[in-house]
Amino acid sequence: MNSMIHCRDIQFMAGSQPDKGTSKKGQAFLILFGLPFFAAGCITGYFALRAMVTYYEAQHWVETKATIQSVDLQSHSGDHSTTYKVVCTYAYEFGGRPYSNQRVGLSGGSDNFGSWQQDTYYRLKQAHHDRQSVTCYVDPKEPQHALLDRKIRFGWLAFMLLFSSVFGSVSGGLIGGSFYAGRVLRRNAALAEAYPNQPWMQRAEWINGIISPKLGLHAVLAWLFAFFWNAISSPIIFFLPEEVSVKHNKLASSSMPFAPPSSNASTEEVTSNSKTAPA
Repeated sequence: MNSMIHCRDIQFMAGSQPDKGTSKKGQAFLILFGLPFFAAGCITGYFALRAMVTYYEAQHWVETKATIQSVDLQSHSGDHSTTYKVVCTYAYEFGGRPYSNQRVGLSGGSDNFGSWQQDTYYRLKQAHHDRQSVTCYVDPKEPQHALLDRKIRFGWLAFMLLFSSVFGSVSGGLIGGSFYAGRVLRRNAALAEAYPNQPWMQRAEWINGIISPKLGLHAVLAWLFAFFWNAISSPIIFFLPEEVSVKHNKLASSSMPFAPPSSNASTEEVTSNSKTAPA
């Protein structure tokens, strides 16, 4: 009697195996649903990382006088906001050769983070109107590469990194989870087909009579998330101390809880030095 109840309980726990066609459709739906968001996160992260790499490289570029040939401020109105983009063409000479460029800042495209687009437009427009030269920064190794503003825009960068980390991690986890779930379902379906009258053999974790805890998997996922978050936020280490202590950037100060500990220590050190330094 007890064996019959035990077998019946196991049969109930095993349940009926899901239809293979249905499970494949569900897995395909989750993958197709997550792919656009994962791609958006990867593309956003790429632009943010490229801007940071250019920022570090541009600190060693050569300052050169440039002449504004044309400048305009483009606006794009959406459902709830309007974005702006400053468009400029300028000419300069480097190594005795003339060059022309259109890159203004580290980030391309239109946005509405602060007033950088408008402020830069008015500055360049005034220089063009007064026929004054402006400073551009030229890559000495490849003089065809130049820009007019090599400062990093903290608000834009923070948004790009946050967008990339959230969308990339969530959609990546969804895609990875769908692959893992599909593999488990296929394995259980194969066991159910091999042991139709032995429900205790229809799950891999039941075969040996031992169900292992999944704390190890949770720990691995936690470490992966910690590594990913610190990798995304680590560039803040290099410019957060200056933004907070020297430039008194309030928006940068709000990001300190999300930065790696070393950046907060550096910020405190710079702040202390700025307070004790003689006037």
